[in-house]
Amino acid sequence: RINSKSAAAKLHDACADFMKVVREGSLATIKTIVEGAQVLVTSSKGDIRGEVVHVDTDYACVDYLDKCDHTIDVLFDYISYKAQETLEEDDVWSDGSKVYIARKNNTFDQLKRIPLNRIRTDPSWLQEKIAENRTDDLACFLNVDMFKSIVSDFIDQDWKPHCVSLINQTSDIVLAAVSDSLQKSGDFER
Repeated sequence: RINSKSAAAKLHDACADFMKVVREGSLATIKTIVEGAQVLVTSSKGDIRGEVVHVDTDYACVDYLDKCDHTIDVLFDYISYKAQETLEEDDVWSDGSKVYIARKNNTFDQLKRIPLNRIRTDPSWLQEKIAENRTDDLACFLNVDMFKSIVSDFIDQDWKPHCVSLINQTSDIVLAAVSDSLQKSGDFER
């Protein structure tokens, strides 16, 4: 019989995987430039809002969030290339030196490689949420309910699915260990 991992080792691995996922979640990366993050790109034209679609070691490529920024040269080298092959909208790819994003009607744009020091996370979503829920009582302070709401949203979105998965894995590991133990104790009684 092949010696498989012990229940304790399996549980340790499940917990380590859980911790890794939580550490990489949006609450942990709220100040980190990652794909999918809403960011502000600093330029001579002011700050441009966008979403990170590609990250490299010293640069990132950012797509527009506001339609009016689609033509801006801060985010793009060239826009509206016509593709020969069929493209799926919003697909991002690189030819090794340039990064592209597919658009509607089989067109694509060449994204600008923006140095990371010109990109910062966009806190506007948090500011909007605070403004929507601010009370007149001590308006300069974030109320406790607002804070709880923000943290609760992060937990529901980022942690809850992984917590449920860890509980299910733990249950499976414990049940398998108990079943294996009962089977072995039954073997000794014979």
